[in-house]
Amino acid sequence: MDYDLWFRFSHRTRAAMINEKLVVMRYYPDAKTVKQRKKASEELAYVYAKNGAFTSRREQVAELVVQRGEKDAYLNRIHSSLPVRLLKRLSLFPNPANPRP
Repeated sequence: MDYDLWFRFSHRTRAAMINEKLVVMRYYPDAKTVKQRKKASEELAYVYAKNGAFTSRREQVAELVVQRGEKDAYLNRIHSSLPVRLLKRLSLFPNPANPRP
């Protein structure tokens, strides 16, 4: 995991700030980080414990992961239903309760 790698870096050297983007991460529904959120959270907790991270930091990260998972799930539900909602609103999607003449 990237987190484990960065922990190992932090034990061997000092951090420095640069003003360049070195990587970009994309989030999409089939990405491992999104699709396997629970497994990723468990792996993150393991990495924090293995590297002796502070308990309060682990708790903060765990809470943020849970919150993000809840928000991602909510956004995915909206995203998956949006086309149908829009089509229904525009009366372009068949509605068995109100058949068109």
